Amino acid sequence: MPEIMTTSEQYLNNLINKLAPHQEKLKSHRLYKLLNSVDSIRIFMEFHVFAVWDFMSTVKALQNNVACQSIPWMPKPNPSLTRLVNSIILDEESDLDINNEPKSHFAMYLEAMEEMGVKTTTIDKFISTVRAQNSVAAGLKPLNQGIQDFITETFKIINSNKVHQIASAFTFGRENMIPTMFIQILNQEGWKDEKRKFIYYLDRHVEVDGDEHGPAALKMVQIMCGDDPKKWQEAEEATLQALKARDKFWSAIANEIDSRMKMSVNMRIPEQYLNNLINKLAPYQDKLKSHRLYKLLNSVESIKIFMEFHVFAVWDFMSTVKALQNNVACQSIPWMPKPNPSLTRLVNSIILDEESDLDINNEPKSHFAMYLEAMEEMGVKTTTIEKFISTVRIQNSVAAGLKPLNRGIQEFMTETFKIINSNKVHQIASAFTFGRENMIPTMFIQILSQEGWKDEKRKFIYYLDRHVEVDGDEHGPAALEMVKIMCGEDPKAWQEAEDATIQALKARDKFWSAIATEIETRMRL
Repeated sequence: MPEIMTTSEQYLNNLINKLAPHQEKLKSHRLYKLLNSVDSIRIFMEFHVFAVWDFMSTVKALQNNVACQSIPWMPKPNPSLTRLVNSIILDEESDLDINNEPKSHFAMYLEAMEEMGVKTTTIDKFISTVRAQNSVAAGLKPLNQGIQDFITETFKIINSNKVHQIASAFTFGRENMIPTMFIQILNQEGWKDEKRKFIYYLDRHVEVDGDEHGPAALKMVQIMCGDDPKKWQEAEEATLQALKARDKFWSAIANEIDSRMKMSVNMRIPEQYLNNLINKLAPYQDKLKSHRLYKLLNSVESIKIFMEFHVFAVWDFMSTVKALQNNVACQSIPWMPKPNPSLTRLVNSIILDEESDLDINNEPKSHFAMYLEAMEEMGVKTTTIEKFISTVRIQNSVAAGLKPLNRGIQEFMTETFKIINSNKVHQIASAFTFGRENMIPTMFIQILSQEGWKDEKRKFIYYLDRHVEVDGDEHGPAALEMVKIMCGEDPKAWQEAEDATIQALKARDKFWSAIATEIETRMRL
């Protein structure tokens, strides 16, 4: 003979059925699919920690109603209810954490946030304000509207002082919903590596709420509402409000994740453009890295010829970096601030070394001056470059200085100053970066790897080594960052940067070929 349900059991089953559609809506909320990365989980935790806190307030409200909290102790009328709530409080307020130490679930959550790299300052300040002013409303004022609405609804139910409403909202809006919600989060990939404390927190709730607290909470609602239809109706109304509030809260978090992740993608757009540019320029750079010139630099005589030409590239390198500085750092009096101090610092840090590095004797000197000294040490005359600079200084014309020079030098420097004179700083920066800074270490390592010329040529070796060091470790990465900032999200700027850089790399290739041809010609004579 089938067991006949009591009236309270019938009411409970009826309530479960009425609430099911609202719970199902929550279980399939779009939020869960967004929790597939460390960044989205971090945003979730910033919000969800407030739900963890007001969960503790809710269960405390239940305990205050069904267990004596005063001294002298007085018995409460229903020890079954007292036991049910105290058993829930035992875990919520003093469960064993991942290290088997007693800790509240709220404290475990804060530790999980710290492990995930999520700041707890907002929730800490909220609690501090509530404690100092004895007002939840005061603590809520500066918070996100989604958090405000959710906690306001929770405390509306708590402050009703109708314990059956608190119990029902707690049970159907929290205890028998949490396992399903947290399993949804645990099912998402892309964030779980080494996030041990958050996974433990979720797993622990799935375990205790599913196996212990959930059934206990259902029993609690049944006992509190009993056979009173009014209480069951009030319980239903309060719970519907709690579930709707949770749905809105989940939507607020989802919207915040959408918004911030889109912003993050937008912030990454320059990074994507930069990577794209790097890939497009790679064939031109690879061609330079394997240029035939390097194998010719295997004797003192070939190095001397190289230096006669290359000193002009050293000089126009200085002109290029000065063009950058003139654009991003104030060069006039009275001083006026430039709009991007990050760029100013990047370029000034490069200028610091290029214009006043420490030489082999630990004395300040420009890299150009170091090069001239290296030429003298190698027995290479500096009269051609000095006459060129003198002409440019007197006539204020690079073109005038170029007239008597080798065709290879003329074409290389003409291309450099074509880019400089464009006054498009993103083009100058890109040509400087990809044609110079992140190419120089590889080119100079190629030269250093050649034997037959290095005995006692200390100053030239120091010059090459120093460029390999500062351009590879400092200037190269700084220059890449500079291009990224200057071009930003402007596709036209990135295209112009690409065009200018390809021209600069082609000009370098022709310059290297001109030097190689000159070495081959002279070495045959």
